[in-house]
Amino acid sequence: MPGPTPKPPSARQRRNRVTTAASLEAPPVTRVELPVLTSSTQCVAEVDRKSGCPLPAVGHDLKHFAQYVIEPHDFMGARIEPHPMTVAWWNTIWASPMVAEWVDADVPGLIALAILWDGFYRTGDARVHAEARMATREFGLSPLSRRQLQWEVKRLQPAAKPKPGTARPRRRSGPAVLGVLDGGKGKAHAS
Repeated sequence: MPGPTPKPPSARQRRNRVTTAASLEAPPVTRVELPVLTSSTQCVAEVDRKSGCPLPAVGHDLKHFAQYVIEPHDFMGARIEPHPMTVAWWNTIWASPMVAEWVDADVPGLIALAILWDGFYRTGDARVHAEARMATREFGLSPLSRRQLQWEVKRLQPAAKPKPGTARPRRRSGPAVLGVLDGGKGKAHAS
């Protein structure tokens, strides 16, 4: 017995089609350098505006702000260079194949992520680390996130083969090895 008559092509709908799917075109992402931050607590000002007197070195960091009452004043914040581990991380991600998937709109998020990693490298705070790990997933920078995004990283170079003429070490066999396997008693085995 024949089945039901098929629907006309105009009435057929695929149920597994994603309605928000889109293909966007974008130029390659532009790499930026890590920003140099300024401290909001380390003062490099030479003199106090009110008194004209030099400001004491004590009292211009977080520890001393909590202990002393300091009059508010304008000052130039000290430059905070990125931690060396942050610089290494930044160079590594920009050399990775994930760069091909990023667009310029991702760069501010990457800078915020770099600031998070810098905070972790400076303090070792587990909460900052957790936040940085979570934000890392947004850019395909972890194996799990690449799997969720269905990105496949293909290796360009095969494993290195031994050069011709270099001998591999021979595997030992015979009574010496067998003696070790028997507990080192040095028994000779008859073959």
